[in-house]
Amino acid sequence: MRAVKIGADGWVAGIDLDPRGHRASHPATLVLWHNLDLWYSDQSATSEAEPNMAAMGLALAVSDHSPHDLALICGNAIVVATDPETATPASMSTQQCHAVSYALLTSLAA
Repeated sequence: MRAVKIGADGWVAGIDLDPRGHRASHPATLVLWHNLDLWYSDQSATSEAEPNMAAMGLALAVSDHSPHDLALICGNAIVVATDPETATPASMSTQQCHAVSYALLTSLAA
């Protein structure tokens, strides 16, 4: 399944993943617009994990959440598509990958 990984260090990469394996390490989900979900670890900011400001910027850019609504996303995050009919993970389309990339660039440029 095609997805986008957003590293806590700011690196963004397209990846192929098995959703079952990644759900165990990224149990928290934030629903975004355009049939996308953001999977992340729900570790607190006091843990060893680095805050992922790129994922935070994306979450604020493509959802109805405000900064006060969101828990701090730490460590790596994964953006996956969801099938609108079944609400199950699906492979991202090329257009969705490009939209995520543009949203990340916009949020970082602000």
